[in-house]
Amino acid sequence: MAKAFFWCYPWDLEDEGYDRALGRLAGEIGVDAVSVAAVLDDLTEFRSRELNGPRTIVRQAAAHFHPSSKHYANTRLRPTAAAWMKSRDPLGQITKRARQHSLQCRAWAVCCRNSLLAARHPMAACVDVFGDPIAARLCPSNPDVREYVAALVDDLSSNHAIDAIELEEVGFGAGARCAPLETGVALGPIGGILKGWCFCASCRQRAEEAGLDVQEVTAAVLACLGPILRAEPTRPATFGDVLGKTPCLAAYHNMRCGAVQTLLEMVRRRTNKPLFVHVEADAFGSGIEAAALGDCCDGLVVSPKGDATTVLPEPAGRIARSCGGADRICVGTYCYPPDVCDGLTLVTRVRQAWQSGYAAIGFANYGVAPEPALDWVRQAIRFARRDA
Repeated sequence: MAKAFFWCYPWDLEDEGYDRALGRLAGEIGVDAVSVAAVLDDLTEFRSRELNGPRTIVRQAAAHFHPSSKHYANTRLRPTAAAWMKSRDPLGQITKRARQHSLQCRAWAVCCRNSLLAARHPMAACVDVFGDPIAARLCPSNPDVREYVAALVDDLSSNHAIDAIELEEVGFGAGARCAPLETGVALGPIGGILKGWCFCASCRQRAEEAGLDVQEVTAAVLACLGPILRAEPTRPATFGDVLGKTPCLAAYHNMRCGAVQTLLEMVRRRTNKPLFVHVEADAFGSGIEAAALGDCCDGLVVSPKGDATTVLPEPAGRIARSCGGADRICVGTYCYPPDVCDGLTLVTRVRQAWQSGYAAIGFANYGVAPEPALDWVRQAIRFARRDA
């Protein structure tokens, strides 16, 4: 039977009161687990419900637990503990009290999107084909970034009583969609992907070691971007069409996917906890190929980003078929407007996921959700379990 969990920010649970919030999640709403943010990029949250604190929360990129420095001896990148915690240990409190309420606790870490670390360590940041840094992106080809991600997982696994780890943004990102761009023309899906390709020193070295001509690749990328930037009419094409017509771009794409895959293999060796990797159904060009990750993790989380209304039942179904079955997939869904506007919509969506055999259904996000949406989640879980 599928499990149900809620993504949570630790400060929301603290402001509501750990026991009150976790008791409600376990008892009234009926989830089996919480997935608590351990590392995040810059964030502004507006809370729909009145909690013991401000309605608007602004956080800079940080770790929302207290990192142990010994794990980061082999990398120049160090996670910065969030100032809001002060001397408190929210992750420790949540893991301890979750068990008292018969809830599992997962740690959720955003890995290669971090504005603070990208600014502090430009040598570790992604660089586009024009030589410009890509906002907030750390490059998964870079040795320091790779060790940093592995050390994060090692730290969380060794020092916290968590049941699983979720890695989000462990790839190169989904191109220009990752950050708003002010541009004279709309780059479109292909332009956005190629503008987001990294050509930093680490990527260039990895490409050369794979026998690629990096100058040929950059020339091909510029040839694709040129007509778009000149506002010339272009023929509709898919990312697959572009790769099929330009072998050097296909080879560079494969190199990027290989960088992410070997990073995850490295990470996998540093933890004995179940490891889940977030994928976005429409994040073409991020370097994350679901079909290649079978031995690198215990499952995939189909993230509720982009056009979330299409997450259930497709294209999550396509991802499930490519990676060995629905029982390896955790499906994410928003539980509030504009994506879900009433309880019936959420009940239908969750029932579809349950009947499709997915391993878990995740709801985003506990602190953001308005009060009626929490009741919709309760109804959706209850009806899905009744029909199972």
